[in-house]
Amino acid sequence: MDHTHISKSIIIGVLLEEYERLSDMEKAYQKRGDNSIVAQIQYEREFIRKSFEANGLDLDKMVWNQWEMNRWTVAPKKNNHP
Repeated sequence: MDHTHISKSIIIGVLLEEYERLSDMEKAYQKRGDNSIVAQIQYEREFIRKSFEANGLDLDKMVWNQWEMNRWTVAPKKNNHP
């Protein structure tokens, strides 16, 4: 594996995490009714989506794969304690 592939993998991972973080933020601001911030978050998420598409990557599939991976690697909380 060369350094270019490793760098691309790191960038993809960071963008996936940012996309998911923005999704959570969008939901929170929608509940608060702060539409101007929601619009900015949606713009940023769309920018990430188009960046993936421009590079031939399926963002939805990658988000799902990330979710599946986390589901099996993150230990569940017992009795709601961290």
